[in-house]
Amino acid sequence: LEFQPHLDAAAKRLGPDRHVDPKMLARYIVAVIEGSIMLGRTGRNRQEVASNFESLKGYLKHILDA
Repeated sequence: LEFQPHLDAAAKRLGPDRHVDPKMLARYIVAVIEGSIMLGRTGRNRQEVASNFESLKGYLKHILDA
């Protein structure tokens, strides 16, 4: 996963009192992206894909911002 090094670095910045598993987080990101694309194609709704990506970005900011 090409974004794994970025997740590793972000998890290290959080410190020992806030544990984030970068590998689990990377898998979650891939699942959201792939699932959103599949739903967007079957439902022919690009807005749903964009909405899911915005939700993912919000979630990542929430758990990775110290």
